[in-house]
Amino acid sequence: MHLAEQGRWRSCSPADIAALAGIDSLDPELGDRLSILRAFAHAIDRTVSERATGALDDADVPVREKLLELLLLRFEALAPYRSGVAALLRGLPLNPNQAARGLPFLARSMRQSLEQCGIDASGLRGTVRIGALGLIFLDAARVWASDTSDDLAATTRRLDERLRRAENLELRLARPDWCRRRGSD
Repeated sequence: MHLAEQGRWRSCSPADIAALAGIDSLDPELGDRLSILRAFAHAIDRTVSERATGALDDADVPVREKLLELLLLRFEALAPYRSGVAALLRGLPLNPNQAARGLPFLARSMRQSLEQCGIDASGLRGTVRIGALGLIFLDAARVWASDTSDDLAATTRRLDERLRRAENLELRLARPDWCRRRGSD
C-alpha cells in the first residue's frame, strides 16, 4: 500500500515490493500485483471475520445494523492502509482493466458480509445484493478516504443512508405488486 500511496503501484514489480518489505523475494504465489491484492483482500476478510461480534448472531439486531457493523469493521481493518487504498480507488477509473480484475475480490468480501448477517447471497437475487452492497461500500470508501474522525462519523452516516435506501428498495421489490402502475386495479 506504501507503493500505491506514492503513485508507484502500476509501475512496481514483485521485486520492488519484496525490496520494500525487506525480503529477497516474494512467495511464488504472490508473483504479480493482482495476486498481492488478492492476498491483501483475503487478509482483510479474515480480520473482519475475527473482529465480528456476537451482535451478528443476535436475531433482535436488524440486518441493516449488522451490515453497518461489518462494513465499519472493514474500514477499521483498512485504516492502517488508508492512503494506499484511497490511491488505488482513485486510480480505478484510469485503469478499467485493474478495476475489472479487482471486482471478484470485492464480490467475495461483500458475499461474506451478507452471509455473516444471514442474508442469502445465492442466485440472481444474491448477485444483485452482492453488487448493491459493493456499490454502497465503494461509495462510502470515497467518504472514508478523508474521514479522519476517531468514530468515522461521516463514513457511518453515508453507510447508514445507503443501507437504508437499499433496504427500502428491497422491501418495495419484495411486494408482489411492485411493478403495477398506480390506479391500474
